[in-house]
Amino acid sequence: MLSLCLPRLFIHSFIHSFIHSFIHSFFLSFFLFFSAYFSDFLFVFYFFSLFHFLLNFLDFILSCMLLFSFSFFFIHVFFDYLPYFFHRSSLSSPLLCHSLKHFFSYCRLSFLFNSFCFFTFYIFLQFPFVFLCSVSPPLYDLKKSFLTVFFFIFSSPLFSSSLFSFSRFSFLSFFFVFLFFHLRLFFVVSKLSFYFSFSFWFSLFSLFILFFFFPLLLYLPRSLFFPLLLYLPFWLL
Repeated sequence: MLSLCLPRLFIHSFIHSFIHSFIHSFFLSFFLFFSAYFSDFLFVFYFFSLFHFLLNFLDFILSCMLLFSFSFFFIHVFFDYLPYFFHRSSLSSPLLCHSLKHFFSYCRLSFLFNSFCFFTFYIFLQFPFVFLCSVSPPLYDLKKSFLTVFFFIFSSPLFSSSLFSFSRFSFLSFFFVFLFFHLRLFFVVSKLSFYFSFSFWFSLFSLFILFFFFPLLLYLPRSLFFPLLLYLPFWLL
């Protein structure tokens, strides 16, 4: 069964990585670069934000499918090797060691493959279009161009998808990704001028959450973890 589960999960991971990296990085950046010369920047940014949110929602659905796949995989491993967990020599059992070996090899392979896809598509496809958009004549305002570049860099697929790749096995990572990388897109509907300045500082705050606060939560006691988790949504107000 393990030999059947791992290729299926790898195929799901490949489909998710390809869809998110290629469509989200290439077509979305090309649309913004192409539309900046033929329409108003305000309309382009509105349409881009909506399209960006829809693609992130699609990525969220695909990642949920991956989460369910991994959940079934964990349940399968747990119930198949449930008798070994009640013995002192469970960690030294050959079947359990064999399953863990395959599982961690898949984790390592998925991490390397996703990192390669995200960084490759981001550097060679998305960043050139972002740079061309920032120096194009329609974007004559230096402040808007500067913040637009930072908006693409810090809230583009690189960080959100990397978070999916690094911690795809926990539901907590879904909470952080949806809360800190997707929920702020609703602000663009009502306050576009405020969103330009808000995106930059909120992206820095998201990086702080990603690289400092999220690893810190893994070492907190359980008694402090859940109250802090309930307090997190109020940080957006």
